[in-house]
This record gives sequence, C-alpha cells and structure tokens, in this order.
Amino acid sequence: MNKLKTIYLSLLFFLAMNMMGGVNAMAENYPYRCDYLWLTVPDHADWLYRTGEQAKVEISFYKYGIPRDGEVNYEIGDDMLKADKQGSFRLKNGRAIVNMGTRKTPGFRDLRLFYKLDGKTYQHHVKVGFSVDKIQPYTQEPKDFDSFWQKAKDELKNVPLSYTKELAKEYCTDKIDCYLVKLQIDKMGHAMYGYLFYPKNASQGSHPVVLTPPGSRHQDHQGTPAQQVLC
Repeated sequence: MNKLKTIYLSLLFFLAMNMMGGVNAMAENYPYRCDYLWLTVPDHADWLYRTGEQAKVEISFYKYGIPRDGEVNYEIGDDMLKADKQGSFRLKNGRAIVNMGTRKTPGFRDLRLFYKLDGKTYQHHVKVGFSVDKIQPYTQEPKDFDSFWQKAKDELKNVPLSYTKELAKEYCTDKIDCYLVKLQIDKMGHAMYGYLFYPKNASQGSHPVVLTPPGSRHQDHQGTPAQQVLC
C-alpha cells in the first residue's frame, strides 16, 4: 500500500512540475529571446504629417520588462542624410517625448536614438513623413527615354526565341521534375536563366502556371530552388 502511495505522489509531483513549466513558458517577456524593448509612439497614428506640422514621438525603453530611466542621446536628420540636429533627453519612468520638428518641403525625417545602460549602447531609429503624397522625383527623365526603349524593343523583335531546357537531377523530387532553362535575350548571346518545375506525369493544361521572379536585386536564397518556390 505504501509503495502504491509513493508512486501516486511521485506522479502528482511530476505532473505539477510540467504544469509549472508550461506556465513559465507562456509568461516569457516580449519580444521573445530579447532582454530589451524600444517603444516609439508618434502623435499621428499613421506616422504622417503635413509640411509645417510638428512631429512629436513618445519614447519608452524597457529592459527585462521594466521601464528604465537615464539619458538618451539623439540625432535628427533628413532621410539617408547626416543629422542636422543633435541633443539628449532623460527618460523618466522609462518615458520621454521628443519633438522631431518639421519640414518645409515634402519628405522624411529620421530620429536616431542611443541609450547607454549597464556598459552597453542600445540603438533605435524611426522615421516620419511630411506630405509624402507630394514628393517629386529628383531625377529628370532623359529626352530620349521613349525613343531609346522603343529602339530596344524593335531590336528584340528580330531576335528569334531560342531556349534550352536541361534536366536538373539534383533538384528533382519524388513529386516534381526540375529543369534549368536558358533563354537568349539579344543578338550578343546574353541570356536569362530560370528553373522550371513540372509535377511528375502531369498532362498538358492540367496545372496552372506560377511565375516567381527573383526581385530587383541579388539575393542569397536558402535551400534548393524547389524549396524557395514551394515555401
């Protein structure tokens, strides 16, 4: 009887420990696996202002979920440009309000924050926009823009559609076949490359076509081409 009682109590103990572990896991601070948090709240909920309006941002800093006091250095400047204003303010009960000023012309202002605590500097930055719907491009369109591209299109019409399709066995799976496609794009021999996937044993017209362009810049993709397309 005593042996059964001991086993019963042991099971209750382990069950209680597992329940406590679940509660602790759910009670972890936000953000996950990070010991600090900046909160920035502008007085315009959409972060947008009209030219001439003053932009004010409330700044809060938390470490281990606790608001911290102290001096914060800041810089303010136009987007992607050097700061034209510098200064500092003190957090009281973990909070302070910073006036980012305004702009006379449409554009963006950038607020950069630097807070040193416990021998470590924490950085953050936010941007607000001013009359962004009226921003005009700086670059002027060349006079021969339309004629240049019309000439390029006319030249492409004289380039025959030529491509090769080679089986890429290393990327085939039990469900799809993968091909490396090379498409000639001009008379000089330049080409575009892409991967083409077919479901195995698919009949013509039985599946839709999904085009996945790579974007406008070089990107380091992780995984196989199949994983990049299907994930």
